[in-house]
Amino acid sequence: MTQAELLRYITKAHSPVATIAVSSGKGGVGKTTMAVAISNFLAEVGHRVCLIDGDLGLANVDIMLGLSSKLNLYHLAKGEATLDDVLVKVKDNFYVLPGGSGIRELMNMDRSMRERLVLELIKLDGKVDYIIADTAAGISDEVLLFCVSCQDVLVVVTPEPTSVTDAYALLKILYKDYSKKEVKVLLNRVEGSEDTAVLSHLELVAGKFLGGMRLIKVGEIPKSDVFPRLLREQSLVALEGVKNAFMPLVEKLVDPKVFRKDERGLSRLAIGFLRFRGVSAGLG
Repeated sequence: MTQAELLRYITKAHSPVATIAVSSGKGGVGKTTMAVAISNFLAEVGHRVCLIDGDLGLANVDIMLGLSSKLNLYHLAKGEATLDDVLVKVKDNFYVLPGGSGIRELMNMDRSMRERLVLELIKLDGKVDYIIADTAAGISDEVLLFCVSCQDVLVVVTPEPTSVTDAYALLKILYKDYSKKEVKVLLNRVEGSEDTAVLSHLELVAGKFLGGMRLIKVGEIPKSDVFPRLLREQSLVALEGVKNAFMPLVEKLVDPKVFRKDERGLSRLAIGFLRFRGVSAGLG
């Protein structure tokens, strides 16, 4: 298939879908837990969700959910499996596309691997309403790949100073190198009013140095022992204890004024995968 034929095929995708990259500057802030919880509660209110484990080097969504799939994104990219082979149904409306763990080749996909992956991802057209990509933490190219390709970026931040500092580093690269002008922010592990002030600090710094970037707070999740339980028990049942805390966030997620469902959302995600070049390539 020529590049022109591939692009024509991709642009045939037209079902409205929201594509959201859930990311963080720092590891250990509960990013993957937030992505799993968001996907779960969206599915509970009737929306079809595909959670992509976009941590291409240290994927762990499947472990968190107790899944036992032997196939993942690597097998899609190598042409060794199809989307139907790899996609795992967790519950009604909730599907997971497992990532790879310890597979260096997946972290440095060549053109042919990206094309094969895109040809499979485009099969999600008409099957899902939301694509949630749980990225790795940090500012590596594999993180930026998803953040740049998705319509929306949701950055998870905790009250820890290092979390705020590293989140700003991610925002800076997205704004200066890729012209991302709007990012959603989710505060996690909030224990009091002083913790919510972390967003004001982040907004102050971003406003001073990233004047054209808009930060939108979409929710705050209190610190809870439910999330360690999820990790231990590997069962979504544990999340019932924080359902009420997530409902305001879910309302934002389904509000088209906050998170857009776009008829070109899936094709844009696919084209982003094909055209992405890392910061080291000198693109802005």
